[in-house]
Amino acid sequence: MPRLMGFPALKRLLAGACCLFASTVSAMDSATALAHFKRAHLEAEAGQTKQAQRRLEWLLREDRESLVRSKAYQLALSKLLQETPLSFSFTAGLSIADNPRRSSSADVFETDLGRFDIASDDDGVGFGLSLGADLRYRHSYSVGRIVEARLGATGLVHEFDALQYFKPEVRLSHIWQGAGRSYTVSAYQNAGIYPDLEGRDDPDYRALGISATGRSALGQGRSVSGFLRLEDRQYQELEHLTGQTYGLGGSYVLPTPVGGRVTVSGQLARADLTAAHYSYWSVGGSVAYADTTAGGLSWSLGAGQTWRDYDGLFTALSYAREDREARVFIGLSHEDIHFKALQPRLNCSYSKQTSNVALFQNDGVSCSVRVNHRF
Repeated sequence: MPRLMGFPALKRLLAGACCLFASTVSAMDSATALAHFKRAHLEAEAGQTKQAQRRLEWLLREDRESLVRSKAYQLALSKLLQETPLSFSFTAGLSIADNPRRSSSADVFETDLGRFDIASDDDGVGFGLSLGADLRYRHSYSVGRIVEARLGATGLVHEFDALQYFKPEVRLSHIWQGAGRSYTVSAYQNAGIYPDLEGRDDPDYRALGISATGRSALGQGRSVSGFLRLEDRQYQELEHLTGQTYGLGGSYVLPTPVGGRVTVSGQLARADLTAAHYSYWSVGGSVAYADTTAGGLSWSLGAGQTWRDYDGLFTALSYAREDREARVFIGLSHEDIHFKALQPRLNCSYSKQTSNVALFQNDGVSCSVRVNHRF
């Protein structure tokens, strides 16, 4: 790629900071930090500004040993954002799922009014194509302070019309970045648009929400992160699902002696909807292990469990619904398997949901191959 000559101030900043690193770095991370910082310099010179931004963000997030180095990352990142505030990314994925509509695996629905047979709607295997894109404008008005406007959309084209959707979103965010930590507060509006199907109530909705996320490096490869989300969703016809949802969660990442990392996550959620028998409290947790081998294979393996208890009595029953969902998942990618800058990743999962309401017992396997690229 030809060298880009439009960043003289940035080049001087990066070159000067590299010299500063040589006199201020210490111990182990110093060599690694300096190597990555120099590489960000070369990427910026070659016009690979988005890659340079990602590298600087990674350095700022992971290297918390030196305030001098953190300041250099912030200054370089701020300058890059001023020079190239716009970015575009897209995601594409091909998915295959067993029982994609998650039809009930039970044969009979026992109620206070009698015993009813459950018609099998399991359509076997289904294929889908997911697409997503977003346009972001980021402005660094001060070192370590960024405002971001995002316009994005995701969609699914599926062989089962009932599963197809289009979901646009507008999001405004403020980001604080510091040595080994970052915090984001966002306000957003999104919508779900579905095809009109005969005999089905329109599931279209509009939603307004706010969210807050944070991450802090604890040193020695450990980190902790968390999120808080509040959303109000309004349905056009499914009025019983209209209402507010709240989510709170966090995760802890720690390295292992063999070079991998373990992530332990948990979350609490509340849905306060118009219909009490669809309102619920839920708690969930998961644990995953991820590693990259010397040969370039990146893989992850994990398992999780969710418990969901509903408020009101379910229709035709004298008790409230209780769901329990267990899942296992795996992800694979390899650095030698790619098309130009696109590296596909295979993700597969198996989930099994049990419930005291037979209509909501189901299980299934799903797999997808996805690629993502940011310009």
